Amino acid sequence: MRTGLDDGLRTAAAPGWLVRLGVRSWLLLGVLAVAAVAAAGLSAISAVVTPVLLAVVLGVLFRPLVDMGERHGLPRAAGSALVLGAVLAVAVGLAAFSVRALGAQAPEIARLARQGGETAAGWFTVRGQSEPVVDSMAEAVRRAMAVLGEGLWNALAGLAWSMVSFFIGAFIALFTLFFVLRDGLKLNL
Repeated sequence: MRTGLDDGLRTAAAPGWLVRLGVRSWLLLGVLAVAAVAAAGLSAISAVVTPVLLAVVLGVLFRPLVDMGERHGLPRAAGSALVLGAVLAVAVGLAAFSVRALGAQAPEIARLARQGGETAAGWFTVRGQSEPVVDSMAEAVRRAMAVLGEGLWNALAGLAWSMVSFFIGAFIALFTLFFVLRDGLKLNL
């Protein structure tokens, strides 16, 4: 079945297969553009959507505990607060454990870094490089470390922003979790 568009394009001496390929290519580009816009939109709202989804999942998982408390005469709001406190205590405990474990490994990491630097310096002296060459390499590393130190401030600013984003997301998640636990039956979750 031919359309007016198809006939108009054929008069330009383009083969039919090329016209169909061109139309399909433009359609594919349109689909890819819509997908890119959708992905960008989801990325923009992920700071809110992710904590809410996490809270809903945790709410569905821990709702039986609130239900059990309610069967034993505990108000839903109090049971929700207890479960929320327990979830928060576990999260803080895991974070403290992780920081403590990493802190315990810091001396070992520093020792291995020093040992690696000494080994690298030994390689250059064994291969016949003179001490001035090794010293100039060490000086170049020191200058590079100074430049990296300047970038440290940018890294710290990024860390501060990440911490603020984390705490905002945690607040949203905890707030949502409380209401999912308390009102989950009304929300049909």
